[in-house]
Amino acid sequence: MTKIETRRVDATTWRQTKLDIDSTMKATRAAWPDGSATSGFAGQVYLYLVRNYMRLLDEIYDLNISQ
Repeated sequence: MTKIETRRVDATTWRQTKLDIDSTMKATRAAWPDGSATSGFAGQVYLYLVRNYMRLLDEIYDLNISQ
């Protein structure tokens, strides 16, 4: 018999994820402080981070987020 491990996202997990997103976006803005491509690149980085968080939720809750 296998033991089923349950995980959940609590407020602490979300706070840590939010801190990770904020610090990464801050580093992105520091690396490219001005220029016409800055906002587009920052948007790509933010989208990447949010997708990673959605993958984490999918892994934990086995959500169908592909639709």
